[in-house]
Amino acid sequence: LIGGLLSTFQITLAQTEVDAELLRRLGAPRVVSVGNLKFSAEPPPAADDAMEPLRASLADRPVWMLASSHPGEDEIAAAVHTALAPVLPGLLTVIVPRHAHRGDAIAELMRARG
Repeated sequence: LIGGLLSTFQITLAQTEVDAELLRRLGAPRVVSVGNLKFSAEPPPAADDAMEPLRASLADRPVWMLASSHPGEDEIAAAVHTALAPVLPGLLTVIVPRHAHRGDAIAELMRARG
């Protein structure tokens, strides 16, 4: 089934040569390994004067981050923070949701948990 579908593509892009070979074996006629496009671009610049207050406020604090979180994981992060805070004074937990529109709901969850 997949071979028939892949055979209709003009080109198939893969992240690695291993992935490219698997796609070829499945029937893709022209496969090119291009790497991970997410990491091909330089990170956006951040002005030092904008970052300095943040760096200063975090200088001596323990920080941990839950990045790319999905629903349900935020509650786990809150529980972890609650467990670690007594032994790590000043602990800052940073939650970066996979989908930014969830930010308000996460903030409300954290406020509700104190």
